[in-house]
Amino acid sequence: MSSHVPFLAVRPDEQFSSSVRKSTRDVIKTNMDSPPLARAPPPTYAASRLPSSVRFVLLVLLSFSLSTVLKTLAANYAGAQLALASRKVDEPWQISLFIGWKVVQLTIGWVAGYDYEDIAALTLLTNQPYYYLLHAYYALPLLPLAISAFSDIIAFTLPFALLRPLTRAHDPATPRMAHGGNQALAMDTQIMVLTSALAATIYAVAFYLEHQFFHLGEFLITHFDNLATMAAHDTTVAQLIPLFAILGLAASFFLFRPTIAAAGISPLRDQKTRGSLSAARAPKRFNPATATLGETFAYNLGYGTSGWSRRAEVLAKRTAVLALGTLVNNAVRVFATVDGTDVGGALGYAGIWAFASVLLGVAYGALSHEE
Repeated sequence: MSSHVPFLAVRPDEQFSSSVRKSTRDVIKTNMDSPPLARAPPPTYAASRLPSSVRFVLLVLLSFSLSTVLKTLAANYAGAQLALASRKVDEPWQISLFIGWKVVQLTIGWVAGYDYEDIAALTLLTNQPYYYLLHAYYALPLLPLAISAFSDIIAFTLPFALLRPLTRAHDPATPRMAHGGNQALAMDTQIMVLTSALAATIYAVAFYLEHQFFHLGEFLITHFDNLATMAAHDTTVAQLIPLFAILGLAASFFLFRPTIAAAGISPLRDQKTRGSLSAARAPKRFNPATATLGETFAYNLGYGTSGWSRRAEVLAKRTAVLALGTLVNNAVRVFATVDGTDVGGALGYAGIWAFASVLLGVAYGALSHEE
């Protein structure tokens, strides 16, 4: 529409004059040479006027308050079933462990700059192994587990939604062609479905192999008392994938979308454009004498002579947070709340899921790798 404005702004007898044609060319050239429209400034939230330290304190207080209220409400519907596999949580060490770990989780999410979508996905990813254990090996019904898991997610997510706006990677107001098409890729529904299916498959295959070749069943019997069933030992990959579908979606949201939306060369650009950009950037040559440990590690993984790309850096950090969060969160929850569990069993079970998270990060790294 903008290219027709010059013709609408003159009289009919002037449309073919040389001065008007020159003016039209100037307007078109100006429009083509102008930079893309800048993103509109984000709306001002009342919470954004508060200092960051104050918002973080409010975040912690609100999260603990929500957790208390939601767990109390959930106990009316799910408490009896969960009690079948739970040990009593009233020792000072148990309470201190839960409080300390929750503060650490909130601190990591706040310092890392995660928004509520990140936190919702991360909370689901790091808590799902705990609920899968109760369902697959203690035969607890899905409904009470879903109620408890939902209360976990809300207690972490709602404070971030109130006190921190969406990041650029998740904000639908971000221009679709930001960063040369990366944002469009990150928001594409088909890509989200495929990457979610990939994540669910990786989790399913990893868990299946653990049962079939690494004697997971024997490990659980050794370290866990009062197991109700070992039917999970006979499940196939095809049966596990639907169970892990929601986990795959969360993994796509937390790992793949922020990675693909990170600044870098878009895989949709042609070779000529990519070549000119590479020449303009002139990446430094890898020097083992001056390279940092991270650059050396990235170089050996094939990420280029200049070390980590922006995408690789984002993916590596988020994968580390996911793997560490999965390991610690499930070790803490399983050992402190599941009856008849020892430290070795809790760590071993949590480690299986943490390892699967690392495998997923590697797969997403290969999928989003920039040449």
